[in-house]
Amino acid sequence: MHQPLQQEHKSLIQYYIYQDFQNLVNLLYSMMAIKNYFVKQTDHPMIPIGRNKVILQLNLSNSIHYDLQRTYQSEKAKEFIYEERGKVKRMIGGLNQELGIELQQFINDYQKNSLNKEVGVFQIPSNMQQQRSQGQNFNQNNLDKFLDQFLNQLEVIDKQVSKIQTTKYYMVPNIDEIRKKALGFYILTLTQLQKNFPGQIQTNGYQDNFHPDMKSNQKKDKS
Repeated sequence: MHQPLQQEHKSLIQYYIYQDFQNLVNLLYSMMAIKNYFVKQTDHPMIPIGRNKVILQLNLSNSIHYDLQRTYQSEKAKEFIYEERGKVKRMIGGLNQELGIELQQFINDYQKNSLNKEVGVFQIPSNMQQQRSQGQNFNQNNLDKFLDQFLNQLEVIDKQVSKIQTTKYYMVPNIDEIRKKALGFYILTLTQLQKNFPGQIQTNGYQDNFHPDMKSNQKKDKS
């Protein structure tokens, strides 16, 4: 007879799945901000840098989902993990309209490598050497560090895990909550871009590519 999956384990599984998804969406929106900001300079070095950050997150997602199925091997746990992955897939349907073709391809890779019923180890190669060579002639350090913060959250994760182990509860976000956080990172990325590359403001017309939700938020802020 199968033992029921403990609530603590359910909550931890949900936390790892949905927080990982949030981190990926944050980086996709940051990448969208970079592409929009340099819309008239498609060969700008920041574009491959942003792309590589997304690839690193995709590889991290694959590792997280692979570790989940190795850690929780009971039939009940496997069923629960697969159900939660299915919910994330349905959430993705609400994001596809907002993403361009390249970013949709990243989402496709995420679904293929991390959201199947059985997940194997699959790491997407990044162009780190290309990033280094392209980045030699401009100051990218501040923005590079800004994007890295999404990949370096171990202390935050430890605190959240401890809280879940104590409360045995995790509030699963809906797609609107995930999108709202990601839009915040879109704005933060644009702020860093303006700070590091102010000369682009007059030439690239990136404001025309703002997400419509962001435009409405800006109007509210001004009123």
